[in-house]
Amino acid sequence: MVAVLAVMITFSLAIAFSHSIDSQDFQSRAQVRADFAQKEDAVLRSLVSILPNKAIGAMQDGSNSQSANFSWSTIFAEAIDMASAEQAVDAVLMADFGISEFVSGNSGDHVVSNSSSMVSPLIGQVGAVTSGTVGDQAVMFDSRFSGKMPDPLEAPSGVMSADRTFPIISPQKVFSSSWTNDAQLSTTQFPLYNRIAYPNIRFGFKQPGQAFIAKRNWWAFSIRFGQSASGLDQPLMTRNYVLSIYELPSQQPIEAETFMSVGRHANGEVWTNSDVDGGITAGILKTDASFDLLTGNLTGRTGVDLGVGTTVRGQAVSNNFDAMGVREAAHAGASNDTGAVSLAGNSGRVAFVPINRGLDFYTASASADSNMISPTGWNEYSRGADQCEMKIIIDEVESTDNQTPTRIRWEYKTSGGGTMTSILERGVNWPYLNDVAGDLVPFQTEHLENGRDALVVHLERMRSYLTALGGADATVNNSLLVNVDTSVDPDVKMPEFPTESHDVCLVLRDCADLSAYTDGFSLVTNLRLYVAEDFNTTAITQPANSGLTPGEEFFPATSLFAPEKRYGTTLKTRPVEYRGQVASLAEGDLTALHPLDFRIGTYDTVSSSLITTDLRELTSPAELPPIHLMNWLITVEEIR
Repeated sequence: MVAVLAVMITFSLAIAFSHSIDSQDFQSRAQVRADFAQKEDAVLRSLVSILPNKAIGAMQDGSNSQSANFSWSTIFAEAIDMASAEQAVDAVLMADFGISEFVSGNSGDHVVSNSSSMVSPLIGQVGAVTSGTVGDQAVMFDSRFSGKMPDPLEAPSGVMSADRTFPIISPQKVFSSSWTNDAQLSTTQFPLYNRIAYPNIRFGFKQPGQAFIAKRNWWAFSIRFGQSASGLDQPLMTRNYVLSIYELPSQQPIEAETFMSVGRHANGEVWTNSDVDGGITAGILKTDASFDLLTGNLTGRTGVDLGVGTTVRGQAVSNNFDAMGVREAAHAGASNDTGAVSLAGNSGRVAFVPINRGLDFYTASASADSNMISPTGWNEYSRGADQCEMKIIIDEVESTDNQTPTRIRWEYKTSGGGTMTSILERGVNWPYLNDVAGDLVPFQTEHLENGRDALVVHLERMRSYLTALGGADATVNNSLLVNVDTSVDPDVKMPEFPTESHDVCLVLRDCADLSAYTDGFSLVTNLRLYVAEDFNTTAITQPANSGLTPGEEFFPATSLFAPEKRYGTTLKTRPVEYRGQVASLAEGDLTALHPLDFRIGTYDTVSSSLITTDLRELTSPAELPPIHLMNWLITVEEIR
């Protein structure tokens, strides 16, 4: 009996000891996985912050000469370093503190010899990523990922090859006619931007799953952490991810990168006859005067300040919207995971980047970008002035004190696909309005009632004038730049901002009927712009298969970009009726931007009682003008 009891006790102790060892092993593995998960999350957050700068860098002049700085290998190496994903405390730092021996509580610490030992493509060569183009479409047929990946884009073979090594953003990457699961409209008709579903993230530019206008550039990769006890390179944890840059053309009723106030004018008047259908986004967004947003969300990149009485979609919101408990309660009671008010910081794996060049947007760059990794230069991509097909350059004026143009350089696209440049000079081949054939030339000069000297553009005369010169039609010559050139005539003055009284300005006349511009029209200028008459008030037939509401009135898609805009050229205040979107290139967060502060021919602000606005979001790529502002939305999602 003693022997039997001894054996039983021994076995019991052995079993208990074995269970204790197993429990400690399980706890150790759980701790390692938790540590790895934290490191992985830090790497992903770092990727989101690093990627847009690298993509921009690959588009900049001369980037090909330092291409290693913009490679995926470098991007991942910098992300790992930024996240301290190798060791939580660097050994050199510990040595500086005089600590030679210590035991780290970070069980996931290990040495990463290079990023490729941690990161690899789903398919393809080590040191690259799986490109979201048809060049790597084999991943779509892999049993592990089939049905779980976004549609790949099409691009020239050289672009697709480079996209595996560098993050390429370019208009040459377009929707594929062979992959149409994501695009809601015809990819043949709308190849550059289409209507797709908004991702399931908490930054409320749109509601998750709601349609918006965008193009999704994506890259796929695997992250591995850990090593087996046997020393073999077998990861303890492997996860697959899709990293995306959504290109979002400006499409909300009101957008700005800067500090913006809505609901009240700068003079204190409340918005009265102003309808806003859709969301509002700003760097710092402030609401005032019991602001009521019927549809969409209020979103701020860095801050939101809600005035008393603010409502969104019938829901009262206040400045505690992001407080602990309030946020969770709002999500619990909502039909989706996005609240009526959100900040970019609500989701750590998301970044929203407005592409804002400020005043540079209005002025053409001195020379085209060259020697870039991307086929598209950064200036070409981000400066509206560099995107214009037609150009009017003022290079001679009357005198230093009289900036009335006497000579202009006129560039346009020909029907043969080339570029033609003509010089129009007073007294030579540029007749005044009252001269013979003067009413056929769409460019004239004028001294305004407010004392300003102006170049006048008659838009409705432009088409017949171009046809007579052998120019391409309005689907090609559909964007116009007006700038000054100070290199020819020393009397020509570069306009200030804000402009001074003797700076030359630009006036639009005969601009009500733009029906010839079926693909839209855009104007970019660094001069003060006066819209002297009704603009774009002639409706045209809706484009076929555009996804727009049948029977809804449709106008050519237009955009006007100028650092200062005035409505009317006289000293008399007239009512302003405005339909469309309002976006701003303003920079700085010290003074609030008031987007509906419209001004007349003088500096006076139009009274709120004389302003009627119908601001609505774009719902189809057919509504995009030739030149528009751009935003990037960067996300990273796990492939489960």
